[in-house]
Amino acid sequence: MKRKRNYLIIGLLISLIGLIQSCDKKEDTIPSVATEAVTDADEDSAYFHATLESDGGHGILEYGFCYGKITTPTLSDSITKAEMRSSGDAFSGREYRLEDGVKYYVRAYAKNEVGLAYGNQVEFTTIASKLPKLVAELLSFDSRTATCKVNVTYDGGFDISEHGIVIGENYSPHLSSNIIKEVLGKGKGEFSITIKGLKWEKTYHLKAYATNENGTTYSEEIIFETPTIYGSFVDERDGNVYRTLKIGSQTWMVDNLKYLPQVYPIEEGNPLQAYAYVRAYDGTNVEEAKEKKYYKDGFVYYNLVAAQLSCPEGWHLPTDEEWIDLELAMGMDDKESQNIGKRESLTHVDIEQGIYNMGFDMFFYYGNRYENGDGEGLLWPVGASYWTNTEFESGKYLYRYFGLNGDEKRLERRSLYKSAGFCVRCVKDE
Repeated sequence: MKRKRNYLIIGLLISLIGLIQSCDKKEDTIPSVATEAVTDADEDSAYFHATLESDGGHGILEYGFCYGKITTPTLSDSITKAEMRSSGDAFSGREYRLEDGVKYYVRAYAKNEVGLAYGNQVEFTTIASKLPKLVAELLSFDSRTATCKVNVTYDGGFDISEHGIVIGENYSPHLSSNIIKEVLGKGKGEFSITIKGLKWEKTYHLKAYATNENGTTYSEEIIFETPTIYGSFVDERDGNVYRTLKIGSQTWMVDNLKYLPQVYPIEEGNPLQAYAYVRAYDGTNVEEAKEKKYYKDGFVYYNLVAAQLSCPEGWHLPTDEEWIDLELAMGMDDKESQNIGKRESLTHVDIEQGIYNMGFDMFFYYGNRYENGDGEGLLWPVGASYWTNTEFESGKYLYRYFGLNGDEKRLERRSLYKSAGFCVRCVKDE
């Protein structure tokens, strides 16, 4: 009986000890963190500070800051965490992606295995910028123009002395780079502009800018690619593909005609029959001639009969009047367009810009076939010549000569016998 009583006493003592120990044991908890005052706030950055008061009985898995423009920011609000660095129980971090003149709310946070804890909320306001603020919007664009809207929303507390746009083919255009600059005016407000003189099939980078006495601010960069100006035509006779271009009321082939049902050596010819030639090829094998680089590049010459017969169905050899319409579109004087020989109203710069800006290159196709006094065919290696379908005087037809004399480019209206061999550009039947 005495032994049973001793066992009972021992059991009670063990239970009592376990109860005391369980009362002394602390439960694991989430961390505890305190957010401190924000320091060194400027226009776009600030230092965040906090103290880790308790790790909750577990190691800290993550800690940092969450902030935003609304109260009680959390990690689930898509709010950026600031970078942090630690020293003992204190940690801090600097955020560089703030907006100027904005009130922010920040809370420190810490996470352990038990859960996530937020600290108290601290608020601060970044310094307002003294530079302008603006936005740009691309409204529309085509092969040669772009229209954009600029809104200068803030002057930085100082007068806007100039605002406009800069645009170029390189990244991040600015006022000191080689770009197109368009000045819109002064002051705040919303403005629109159409930029002209762009090139087709080019990638452009555009920014708006505004300047006050403290400096210049740029909008975010806008990138766009101008579309092609060309249409396309497939010649069903041989599968050749030609670029086409609408100029005024006419549609021209931009590429030289390459239709070649037969080919002859440059020495041979007959003004009453169709003769076609490929530069630097002296044979009669059509397939062999088509493998030559000069053929592929468009150096195919036709006498007048061949030129009149070679344009595909729905197209024709342009008349002299149709060539004059093209020249007038380039800026040639109307009265001078009727002159024979060199016309003076277009300088070589006008000719180059007029042709290239229209996307209508002529000068590349240098060379033609002519006959000497003995009737022998020869290659004349300079200048580019194009037939018209207009007779000038007995046995002679008008043609256009695009000549190079040093750096000078000239566009002449000439006439020659039908046995000459010139390039052909076809015009669409309207």
